[in-house]
Amino acid sequence: MNESVALAITAFIVICMILRFLYYHAKLLAILRHRYAYGQFLNASQQNPSEFQPFGEIAERQTEIITLFQEARQSPHQLTVVKPLGYGQLGTASTSAWENIHDPSHETASANLQSFHRTIGYFRARRNETFSPVFWIKSLLNWPTSLLGFLGFNREGGAAKFLQIVVLVLEFSGGVILAINNFQ
Repeated sequence: MNESVALAITAFIVICMILRFLYYHAKLLAILRHRYAYGQFLNASQQNPSEFQPFGEIAERQTEIITLFQEARQSPHQLTVVKPLGYGQLGTASTSAWENIHDPSHETASANLQSFHRTIGYFRARRNETFSPVFWIKSLLNWPTSLLGFLGFNREGGAAKFLQIVVLVLEFSGGVILAINNFQ
């Protein structure tokens, strides 16, 4: 293999690693900023309940927060709400904690804080695995099924496993042929 080709491949890999690190670091910083603002929101709701405005900055951030939760593969917590209807009757409804992020009640805040912490952990782990050789080896071995998943196909089905085996055999054969040609 030519030295310039090896240098180009190495530069490409390093650039990919840096971009991946920066992408997940930016996501981590964004969710940390939102978590801080949410903490301030909850503190304000407890310190001055009479002057508290529930639809403020957190409501403005809600869409971005939910997007980050979804990118981190979190599922919304479903809360059951019980309200008096009058005449001794109670009504129940199910609602998402994420859609009610502006509600400072204990149940909603607890569910949302759990989502914040899981999302922080997800982005921190994705950022840190950028420099793990095991991650890159697994990525090279599993790229066919990852591509299928990206394209919207089932990653766990028999066709995906068959494609994985075919690609691994072709990669191994190509590597052996390249090694034999380089030693002749």
